[in-house]
Amino acid sequence: MSFPTFFLRLLIYTSIAVIFHLLFSASDLFSPYSRFSILIILFFIILCKMFYFIGSIVARSKNIYLFNNLISLIVLTKMILCSLLVFIYFKKAQPPDKYFVVPFFTYYIIYTVFELDFMSRLARK
Repeated sequence: MSFPTFFLRLLIYTSIAVIFHLLFSASDLFSPYSRFSILIILFFIILCKMFYFIGSIVARSKNIYLFNNLISLIVLTKMILCSLLVFIYFKKAQPPDKYFVVPFFTYYIIYTVFELDFMSRLARK
């Protein structure tokens, strides 16, 4: 997958995330977490870009197992960073309820689907 194709798809998935952000912001239940939602979207955009660049380098490797190892590393890294982000937000902002995780998991699912899409396209090389 070329970078322009990746970037176009990233814009599409980010547009979907922004639509959900607007829906969440319109709700009284989720509107207090609007800033957190924007932070999460930016966080996933940065992660996707990093994973794309690393994946495009590894996809050119002669070692066929290196890409599988990268996928495992990406899953572990993403889980740790996401857990850390939610934990830090919970400790710093001290939200009054646990509903802040609903937008988080929505964006997590959106960008995970995107990662599966572009990583599988990179793996076909």
